[in-house]
Amino acid sequence: MIIPSGKTIAIDFDGTIVEHAYPKIGKKMLFAFETIRELEKKDIDWYCGPIGKDLYLRMPSVFVLRME
Repeated sequence: MIIPSGKTIAIDFDGTIVEHAYPKIGKKMLFAFETIRELEKKDIDWYCGPIGKDLYLRMPSVFVLRME
């Protein structure tokens, strides 16, 4: 498991970044992913659990943002 250093922000997945549709993944919430992309431009990394952001649309989980 990757333990980020520095300030950590956790963002809930279902109902925050996407609409509630458990056990499926709901539609993207308005501006949620755009906001995460803007944070990424400011050198704020984000993770979907220990796996990595490449699985973010397939894994309902908590997104963890690491602020350096």
